[in-house]
Amino acid sequence: PLGDVLDEREMPSGLKLKKVTVPIGVVGVIYEARPNVTFDVFSLCFKSGNVSVLKGGQDAWHSNLAAVGIIRECLASHSVSSDVIQLLPPDREAAQDLMHADGYVDMLIPRGSQGLINSVRNESKIPVIETGAGIVHTYVDASADPEKSKKVVFNAKTRRPSVCNALDCLVLHSDRLADLPG
Repeated sequence: PLGDVLDEREMPSGLKLKKVTVPIGVVGVIYEARPNVTFDVFSLCFKSGNVSVLKGGQDAWHSNLAAVGIIRECLASHSVSSDVIQLLPPDREAAQDLMHADGYVDMLIPRGSQGLINSVRNESKIPVIETGAGIVHTYVDASADPEKSKKVVFNAKTRRPSVCNALDCLVLHSDRLADLPG
């Protein structure tokens, strides 16, 4: 949504003021092992006229590479420069470089665990927009398979408890209460 006039008025002096939506410029995003973020961030940046510099986690490196490859193919098929999206390596040095890219990156968004958000907020030399860590819920319905539910819940909390999509709150249908250990 570029070029939308949000407000317009004339001052008593005759000066005309307009508030118009414009791109931010280059938006950097540091995120963890959720490759869907690659598509989410790119699409929002592209729609708003911004370049996206992405730095995902090691666990999703190959998925992120594939996603960026698909995005670049789509851009090329519409004669749009593939330079509007950049994917950095998944190592800590790339994160440090991105956080210190003053003059090259206009804004940085950490998306992930509270630890990641705090680290970026404390280390970045460029403006940071903080996201919330959220509270992740898993709901187990009365019709759910008990064995599959146990595996899903166990994985959701124990695989990597520090990431933003780790289970925080388990919600059970009242018919499932007997499934809980005594």
